[in-house]
Amino acid sequence: MSDAKLPERPSNLAALFGVGVTNYNVRGWWWLVGGKDNLVFSSAKAGYFPLDDPDYKAFLEAGEKPTTIACDGELADVLARAGADHKAVAAAGWWNWGFVQPLDRIPVVFACGISISCFDPWEASGVYALDTDTRTALNTNVTYINANGGFPNGDTEKLWPDIDGKIHIFPTVERFMQFAGAVADYVAGVNKWAAEGGTGMLPSMPITIGPPGPPPQR
Repeated sequence: MSDAKLPERPSNLAALFGVGVTNYNVRGWWWLVGGKDNLVFSSAKAGYFPLDDPDYKAFLEAGEKPTTIACDGELADVLARAGADHKAVAAAGWWNWGFVQPLDRIPVVFACGISISCFDPWEASGVYALDTDTRTALNTNVTYINANGGFPNGDTEKLWPDIDGKIHIFPTVERFMQFAGAVADYVAGVNKWAAEGGTGMLPSMPITIGPPGPPPQR
């Protein structure tokens, strides 16, 4: 799997964007985005809102000023670099990547996670993280399973957190390996997309694993 990382940026984001050091919070800020006329983006609410949004008006009345940015792709890049919530990165979108180079788009896409739909067990469905540490841990488990035919520590099922920290259960090696395979295929697809210029369609989601059909009765 790719170990693409976000290039270094100045650590003091408040200084980078010219806002007050004590006030700027990437998880609770507002942006005016080029190409999004009459809208303002909220990282806290993960979306674009009209300029008369009550929360935005309260932000202005408190003496704050939104950050202006050229386009949605550059906003998504800023949010991903600063560790904003995955919902905010995805909501920013990337219709126009601006000055974000193709290979730099990989971590932005990865910051949104991977959406998995699992029919058996349906509880395994969710959005899972794609950061480097998570993918390394996944690869470690896959390597162990391939060598030993079962989960590490003799476990009979695998507990795995989604991107928000909720624990999901993969009850069999087969289902967990399907999950790992889906992650590997998606990561490879995103890397290929970026290598070919980072435009056009990304691999589709959600990715379905497990046999089709209605959820089993519990």
